[in-house]
Amino acid sequence: MARWVVLIASWLLALAIFGWRMPDFLRPTNLLEMTRQFTEIGIMALPMTALLIAGGIDLSVASILAMATVVLGWSYRAGVPLVVSVLLAMASGTVMGAINGACIAYLRLPPVIVTLATMALFRGLAIGVTGGGKVSGFPDSFCTWVKGN
Repeated sequence: MARWVVLIASWLLALAIFGWRMPDFLRPTNLLEMTRQFTEIGIMALPMTALLIAGGIDLSVASILAMATVVLGWSYRAGVPLVVSVLLAMASGTVMGAINGACIAYLRLPPVIVTLATMALFRGLAIGVTGGGKVSGFPDSFCTWVKGN
């Protein structure tokens, strides 16, 4: 119970300090914008928390996210319908996570080694496939939905 009190008190103290130092910090528009900006981090933090509680570590989550977005962009550029491209990106992220899990669970490799290796692999694939370029030309409805406007 004491941990929760300390955690909540720290959070409230941080809100008070940021609100005092930056007058726009606690405005609804800023809070909504922060929510949009940090959604991906929150999505990654949930499985990471479970991994840390279980005594493991996964450093490749951001790399998996990067590679999944590459799959989305490149499949869309190749003429695949946007909905199917999103599903392909989700499936590719699931497969990449399953590869990590299989290496750790079935091959009994140390989690740190597996995640460092797959982090380098997935990040390298993302950079290699894109050549550092970008994919654009998504429909306005998709861009509006992604931005949350």
